[in-house]
Amino acid sequence: MNHLDEWLARATVATGILVAISKEARSWLSLKQEQKKKATIAPKYPSRKR
Repeated sequence: MNHLDEWLARATVATGILVAISKEARSWLSLKQEQKKKATIAPKYPSRKR
């Protein structure tokens, strides 16, 4: 039974790490897309020179 508990603990830790990485990657991707969107929008509305 001890061996099963050890395997279960490792699987739980691995799952937690994978979930954290996927959340981080998703937020990074959304940030990248947002920056890309801002970059494409910005040139359309140049600020006036005074």
